[in-house]
Amino acid sequence: METFKTILHFTKKGAHLGFGASALLTAAGQYFFSNDVFTCPCDKYNFWYGLVFLLVPALALMLLGIIMNKRTWRLLTGRIPNLCCDRHRRRGSSDGATKKGHFSQETGTFCKSSTVVVLVEITFNALLLPYIWIAAALLTGTFSECLVTGFYRSIWYQNQCYDTNGSQETCNLHLYPCGNVPGVTEDARKQYLHSVKALSQITGWLIIAFIISLYILVICVFRLRSRISYLQLKFRAAYTDEERSLFRTRITQHAKQLAERNVDSFFSQTQPEDIITPTNHAWEEVSSLFKFIPEDHYYSALHQYVEKENFQKWETDNTGSEESPILKQKV
Repeated sequence: METFKTILHFTKKGAHLGFGASALLTAAGQYFFSNDVFTCPCDKYNFWYGLVFLLVPALALMLLGIIMNKRTWRLLTGRIPNLCCDRHRRRGSSDGATKKGHFSQETGTFCKSSTVVVLVEITFNALLLPYIWIAAALLTGTFSECLVTGFYRSIWYQNQCYDTNGSQETCNLHLYPCGNVPGVTEDARKQYLHSVKALSQITGWLIIAFIISLYILVICVFRLRSRISYLQLKFRAAYTDEERSLFRTRITQHAKQLAERNVDSFFSQTQPEDIITPTNHAWEEVSSLFKFIPEDHYYSALHQYVEKENFQKWETDNTGSEESPILKQKV
């Protein structure tokens, strides 16, 4: 599990380094499975055995990629209660008011579109390791030999294994990976397996080329359509990394401070001192999905919440004759 977290960390930190580390670790795992775990049964289950070893680990890697992605849980947590609240607000809003607490159809549409974009990004990132696994497996060729030689003995073709001449040469293909095939010379057996392996390796290299081309194409499209300059993207990435690190540290410190206060108050049987903790609304705001819009000058959900809350407090406490200190920072 820690190794997989390391893979995801490298994937997020840099494109070239992340792709290289992910490919190396996944290929190493596939090599271990091919040599130490996989053993072709050389019977009617060849096809299913090879297919399971080729696809099931890839599916497991994809699911782990989705589960280990923090954006998945940020997207899903509290989703059903929020949808119920949105329906309630929609029914309760008869005049289309846009004040705080009322449902806005425009906002709802934005949330749906943002959700789709985030789901696509999560799925795209999670598919990286499965494709590498399949490509590495095809380059090795061990799974492919077992899969192809068992194709005619699968449940789909179990009644069609005899060729037109009435011989059982096609039926004996499942024995090729293990050797000692009746009626077939060793050279012919090796030549057939070499052909299967060559075709498998060609497919593997095509998949690798497709992955790299698609990755470059997606990056180029996003960069070409971006309204943000290169240096501002670097600044936002640095800011979000620092904010995330500081936020994790403060969460631990604040939780420790609150726990120590409660424990001390319990054992000393004294009145606990006041500790300010963010409200449920505040936690919900900073945990929500965030789309970076350059015109708003907000680099994260936390940044947006802090500045908007401070501005609302300033408007409440003042008459509005003075200029807002928050707006001064934006100019």
